[in-house]
Amino acid sequence: MTVPLRWVLDTNICIKQFIVDPLTPKVNQLFDCLDDPAVEFFVPDLFYIECEVCSLEVCSS
Repeated sequence: MTVPLRWVLDTNICIKQFIVDPLTPKVNQLFDCLDDPAVEFFVPDLFYIECEVCSLEVCSS
């Protein structure tokens, strides 16, 4: 029996999908695993609120 990979996706990871950052290729590589049933992704309770705040900060700068 194989143990599934478990990842916690925090805002600082996901926002790299939308801004230019040196780690964006790594984030893309991680997101390529979204369809893999052996990989589980979790998000914190305040994830969506943090994403909104972060996107507002990026857009205002």
